[in-house]
Amino acid sequence: MMGLLALVTGQVNAKVVPNPFGLSVAGPIEKGSGDAFFYKLRDAVLGNDLTKGTSVPGIASVRLDPSKIDLALAADVKVYMVGDEIGNGTSKEYAVGFNPAGPGVTTGKPKLIFPLAQTNGSRRNGTFPVLPGDYVDLGQFAAGSHLDFFAIADPTPGYSTKNAADLAKVFSTAGGDQNARMYALTGTAYLLVTFEGKDKFGVDYNDVAIAVNVGSDNIRHLMGAPEPSLLLVLGSFAGVILTATGRRQG
Repeated sequence: MMGLLALVTGQVNAKVVPNPFGLSVAGPIEKGSGDAFFYKLRDAVLGNDLTKGTSVPGIASVRLDPSKIDLALAADVKVYMVGDEIGNGTSKEYAVGFNPAGPGVTTGKPKLIFPLAQTNGSRRNGTFPVLPGDYVDLGQFAAGSHLDFFAIADPTPGYSTKNAADLAKVFSTAGGDQNARMYALTGTAYLLVTFEGKDKFGVDYNDVAIAVNVGSDNIRHLMGAPEPSLLLVLGSFAGVILTATGRRQG
């Protein structure tokens, strides 16, 4: 269906939305639990300019390269809505999607996650169909998988991959810091990904934001920290060495 896409949802009410580039949806949008965690992220993202800095102000986080979302371990990946600036009247509309087999929308297997990634933070309606914490389960991904996420500004049914002007409205994590910011949220299973559409409202990298659950072990790998199991093995090995050394000295 190339014109309007009937968004089949789980607990979030169905809505007819534009499907730019003829993209299908990745899966049903499930209602979140109203977890304060996602509202805290929303307030931190929308309340700050993320152009500079190595973390999100007020959030224990570490900034990473958004073009390198590589899973060291298999994971059941879920993507959560965090927030967007259109609710504040200071941004364009955006759709958010992902591609597990290529960058952007021109290659691989791109799909939409949130065809209208818009939330006012208080209630769902026709203009703001999701709330912070609503999510889509993307399914299981094998170790070694690379994920690319993208935002599409002012999504309309007529967008074509053959039109350079339309493609200029796609902002992919494959473009690195030029298009997005990515943060590992310390002590959690989440990546925070924020996009910059370079609109008339200024560059602040908080036009729309999502959280991606890739599992806590993958977060540690992305941050360059060893797995707890490895630390346990190393600790046991060190204990054996210390014990053997003590016996020799005795």
